[in-house]
Amino acid sequence: MEVAIPYDERVGESKLRVLRDGSRFLRTIVTVALEYNPLKFFLLAGTLLLGLALFLSLPAVWYYIQVRRVEDSEIYRLFTVMVLLVSGVETAYFGLLVTRVLALTENPVRQRRGIGPVAGFLLDRRVFELSIRAGITLILAAAVLNYRTIYQYVMTRQIYMHWSYMFTGATLVLVGVQLIMGGALSKILEEVKERETLRRSTAQNDDGSRNAHR
Repeated sequence: MEVAIPYDERVGESKLRVLRDGSRFLRTIVTVALEYNPLKFFLLAGTLLLGLALFLSLPAVWYYIQVRRVEDSEIYRLFTVMVLLVSGVETAYFGLLVTRVLALTENPVRQRRGIGPVAGFLLDRRVFELSIRAGITLILAAAVLNYRTIYQYVMTRQIYMHWSYMFTGATLVLVGVQLIMGGALSKILEEVKERETLRRSTAQNDDGSRNAHR
């Protein structure tokens, strides 16, 4: 049996505003992600960007494997790939650094939640030290790849090498610099943490000595 339900059309304008309420909603999502699990949020976002970069680069890579040449028409695709690749690395590394900061500052929310085995491995100080070495290796690889380009420019002030060499080298340098700076920042944070711990320990010992004399 069906019963008709009276319905009156809503009168007036909606109080929701796309820009104002949308930006507020976005800020709430980002805040929750940063406080709850920044590593998972940014690592997932970075992985998606890297996956999209890999997907877009496959046709150009396959073509190069077949004919050993990069066509000029691929420049727009490859620039998009470079932007996605660098953005993906920066986003994922940002998640690692934020989580590292929370771990070093003993964030209470994070202490209660704990760190999983994968996150524990990624946040190990040796991983950040390795990232510095990886960054240096990428920059050196860019220099080796473009040594003839550099030589041509120094000797003749002209470059005759194909643009793809410089493009690949620039991508390697950008990623390498990001890895080096991220690893260096992690080491600085550890040093600051150790100094702060030492300062607190010294202050507690001084307080204990003064109380003992009293």
